[in-house]
Amino acid sequence: MIIMKKNISPFLEEDLDKDLGFLMLRVSHLWEASHEKALTNYTIKHIDFTILASVYWLNLHNTSDVTQIMLSKHTKIPPMTVSQTLKSLEYKGYLSRTVSASDLRAKSCVLTQTGTELVQKAFTSVIVADTRFFSPLTGVHRKNFNKYMVELFHGNE
Repeated sequence: MIIMKKNISPFLEEDLDKDLGFLMLRVSHLWEASHEKALTNYTIKHIDFTILASVYWLNLHNTSDVTQIMLSKHTKIPPMTVSQTLKSLEYKGYLSRTVSASDLRAKSCVLTQTGTELVQKAFTSVIVADTRFFSPLTGVHRKNFNKYMVELFHGNE
């Protein structure tokens, strides 16, 4: 690995394992790749699973009118990306969209039976992938990691 001299490098750290932003980028891409691999037997990508699982979770928690904006806020995925993903998932028959009861300009998303079955099956593979991915963190390290991630999340909302 080539390390640039401090006076010509925009990086704050000489060792990229100490550069929080770049480290977060690399870890998040590895995590997403582990999901992509786990989902290869299903007809969906990580982003598709994220949206389907979020609709599923919101419905389980008594949210019957799940809109694109609600999904964007829930997942922190940009609204345009959510919109494109929803269109693709609807085309594939995994969810249906109807006019929202609370906002006539919005569409409400509901998983189809096929979409529900897909999410339930895919969850098993994703949980196995997450268990494997996070296995280097055990006990107090795992609890602290989760605590710090929650702090970062809420501190930047």
